[in-house]
Order: sequence, then structure tokens, then C-alpha cells
Amino acid sequence: MTDSGNTPSTPPGAAYGWFVRWAWVGPAFLAAVFIVALGVLLWLMEARELGRERAELASSTRSAFDSIRRPLDATRDFLAVQADEIARDVLEGDSFNLRFSQYIDDHPELVGVVYVGADSAVRWMAPAVSPAKAKPVLDEIDLTAGAPRQAWHVARRTRQSAYSGVYLISRGETGMALCVPVFRRQEFLGAIIAVYGCERLLRSVLPREVLQHHQVSLLDSAGQRVYALPAMNELNPRLITLQPLELGAAGLTLRLERYGAPFWGPGLQLLVLMCVGLVLGMAWGMWQLNRQVARRSQAEMDLRKARDELELRVSQRTSDLAQANSQLQHEILERERAEQQAREHQNQLAHVARTRTMGEMAAGLAHELNQPLGAIASYAEGCVRLIESNETQPEQLSPALQEVSRQAQRAGQIIHRLREFFRDGVAERQAVAPSKLVGELVDLLTADLRQHQVQLILNLRDGLPQVPLDRIQIQQVLLNLMRNGMEAMQDTPVELRQLTVEASAPNPRTLRFSVADCGPGCPDEDLHKIFEPFFTTKSQGMGMGLSISRTIVEAHGGRMWAQPNTPRGLIVSFTLTTPGERP
Repeated sequence: MTDSGNTPSTPPGAAYGWFVRWAWVGPAFLAAVFIVALGVLLWLMEARELGRERAELASSTRSAFDSIRRPLDATRDFLAVQADEIARDVLEGDSFNLRFSQYIDDHPELVGVVYVGADSAVRWMAPAVSPAKAKPVLDEIDLTAGAPRQAWHVARRTRQSAYSGVYLISRGETGMALCVPVFRRQEFLGAIIAVYGCERLLRSVLPREVLQHHQVSLLDSAGQRVYALPAMNELNPRLITLQPLELGAAGLTLRLERYGAPFWGPGLQLLVLMCVGLVLGMAWGMWQLNRQVARRSQAEMDLRKARDELELRVSQRTSDLAQANSQLQHEILERERAEQQAREHQNQLAHVARTRTMGEMAAGLAHELNQPLGAIASYAEGCVRLIESNETQPEQLSPALQEVSRQAQRAGQIIHRLREFFRDGVAERQAVAPSKLVGELVDLLTADLRQHQVQLILNLRDGLPQVPLDRIQIQQVLLNLMRNGMEAMQDTPVELRQLTVEASAPNPRTLRFSVADCGPGCPDEDLHKIFEPFFTTKSQGMGMGLSISRTIVEAHGGRMWAQPNTPRGLIVSFTLTTPGERP
């Protein structure tokens, strides 16, 4: 039976070699398909965009045609009405000037209007000008030759209005004339001739949307550009349309060329070239990669054997490292166990310190409890006497019994606070208001404050942050500092014995407590020693109170320090911070 785990790998066969050699053909084929699909997609996009643009161009052309023909036809009809009034002698010179001057003001495409008699003499003119300015206007309506003369003869012969061809008027502007004949029965009286400026016609009657998206020009009957508005943007040569204006001899054609770069602009051409180059580069890269794979397939066979030998040598050399790692893990476990024991010892030491403090406070607490108990006994004795007298009504006993209940509740509260303070074990850290934290201590220290004749001053600001803490341990720290302050003022005159407890917030996430006394203070050289274990300045002290207090504060992520008070005494402060602010 052979061991499958030790069976040597067989070299690649002919089929595998062929696959490795020609594996690049598949990606190359897919790249070619991608190029073809991209080309078809771009062609469809171009066709769709071009169709949309041509539809919009056709719509704009119809709109421009209607915008030009509408005022031309309206002016022609208006001139026909005026010609009829001239034939009936209703319209005369002054009325002609006034009426057509107003009409020209409302139709800026018009240069001027004149009434020419049958003898080709100008009879009336609008707008009215002085003799000095009359010749330039008359030059625009030269009936002796050219386009206006031809329109004159056509209108006289056909008895219908006729447009002249395009010609250059004297103001340097290209224009055309509209001749409306005036007949009284069969007698030809003359013609009303209106002169249009091509530039004025395009600028005044075309919609703003057409001018914003197209270059508009006019072509004559020979296809030559008569006038073109300046191009405001790049023109698309594939989007051009021609629309005859159907103005008879004028032969004008409206030409619109849409603004916008062609679909195959430089940007899109560059993008296509980049895509094609990228695909070709990918195909070439796959070919090169497969060549490398073909070379490396044999190299992997050679490296497999060398790898097995290397793993054997490395495993031999790393045996010492594995042993060292095992030893390091063991040391880490031992260190964690030692830290856990240290925390347990710290809690036990803190509990011992609280127990010792309870012994020191026993006399004061006994006196504090004696008051409510004595009151209870007195009220109870009074109730008994009233009952024995057989003259007492039940309602007379109610005030005394209520006072007995109140004093019993007071004694119970003192015992409850004392039991909570000296309870053993590790409490869960909770956010506690500083005022509540200090207020519970004041109830416990009332007897000591009275015994030492110390005035307590509380400076607890509003809106202080509530930091998560072990309430019992932090109260132990404050109790130790307050008792130290009271004991330090034994030799201080009674009127100067003031103990100040202050709570403040240096920043929104830090809470600071300070306990200041008016005792003798501490020499500067001993300020850094008072937190060391077994260092004390009291004859009966053990030197562990401040050391334990500093350990508790540091376990909460804070720090404790001392500084001289002014004018006398010592200030001991410590801070508590939220977890996000701890270093």
C-alpha cells in the first residue's frame, strides 16, 4: 500500500502544456468582442443622438420660418390696406408719415416706407426726414435700375405685391424691397415700397431659443450667403438645414446650422483610442503572462522539492523559538494572574482601611445614633404614661408616635449609610452626581465635625460631569482626605478651623475634587513623599491612607497631588476622567 501523502507530484502532461501555451487566446478573443461591441454601441449612440438633433433642428427651422413669414405677410397686408386708402384719397401725406412712422417703430425689421407716384417721383416718406437727410433714404429706393426697379415693374404688371431681389442699401446693409401697387380702377397711381434690412429681419423676429442654439443666415437664389448672424459657439457641420422663404423674386433661403461639437469629437476619439489601446495592451499582457506561466510551471516543480527540504531545516532551527514562545505565553499568564491578585489585594486593603476608619469613627457614630434612640425612648415613655393615666384620647398619642417613627428612620438611615460604606467586594462603576457623593459623606462625618469643632464648606458647582466610578472607593478617598484635614487642625484656633470640599470640571470630560484644610500644612520637601506607603506625619498613623487613596484614583484613570493652601494649610486634589479622556 502506498502513502498518498508522500506520492511525488506528476509533471504536467501534454494537455496541460497545450492549455498553458494557448490560454491567452480566450482573453484576446473576449477583448476583440469588447472592441466590436463598443464600436456598435457608439454607432447606435451616434445615430440616436444625430436623429434627435436633426428632429430639433427641423422643429427650429419651422419655428424660424414662421417667425419670419408672419411679420412679412402682416406688413404686406397692411400695405395693401393703405394702398386702397390712397386710391380712395383717404390717406394723405401727413397721415401717411404719422401712420407709417408708428408702424416702423413697432416693426424694427423695416428701414423705411415711401410712396412713389406713377412718374417714379417720391411723394411721401416715413419716417419723415429733413431735406438734408432725404437723399440717403432715397438712395435705398432707387427705381431707375436694379432690384427695386424690377419689383416695381412686376407689381405694376401683375397688380400684385412683389418682392425685389437682394441688394446693398446705402447704409452698408443688405436688404430687399416690397412693392405694393396702388390702382384706382385701371389707372396706376404708384406704389408703396417698404425696405427691409436682412440683419434687422433676423435679429428682431427670430425667437431667442433659435438664436441660442443655431447660427442663422440668409442665402440668395444663387446660394450665396447674403447675411449671417455671428456664430456664438462651435458649429456642427452635420446639422445644417435650408428652408426657402418663398418671397418671389427675392429668392431668399433660410439656413440654420446647429451649435455643438460633433459626436465624434476629440474627447470621444481619445476615449475610444484609449479603450482600444487598453484592450490590446491587456491581450499582449496576457500573452506575456502565459509565457511566464509556461516557464514557471517547470520552476515550481523544482522549487517544490527545495521547499520541502527548506521546511525541514526551518522546523529544526525554529524549535528553540517555539519553546521560547511557549515560555513567553506562560509568563504572560503568570503576569495576568499576578495583576489579578494585586487588584484583589488592593480591594482587600481598601476594605481593611475602611474597617479601620469605622473603628475610629465608632465613638462619633455611637453619639450620633444615641440622639435618635434617646428621643425614641423619651417619646415612648411619655406615651406609656399617657396610656396609664386612662384619660388619653388616641389622637393625643399620634404626634408622639409620629416623632418616634421619624427618629427611628433617622437612625436607620445612619446605619444604612454606614453599612453601604463599609461593604466588602468590587462594585460596578456607575455615574454618580458629585453632590450626592459628598452629601452621603457629610451625614457620616457630622459627629466628627462636631467633635473637632470644624466648619465644613461645600463648593459644589452646578452642571458638573458625572464620571463612571466605584462609589464606595471614591467615597473612601474623600473620607480619608476629610478626616486627615480635621485631624490636621487640632492645634488650629477654633475660629479658623475650616474644611473646604470643592468639586469642579477643568473640561467637559474631567471631574476634579479638592479638600483644603487650615492646619499647619506640609513642608515642601515632604509634598512628594506623603503618598508613599508608611510615610506619615501623625503620631498614631500607619502611613497607608494616602497611598491607598492614590492607588484607587489611578485605577480610575486619574491622578492625585498636594499643594500648599493660602494662607495656611494643605490642599489635596485628585481628578477623575471618562474612559475616552484617559491617557
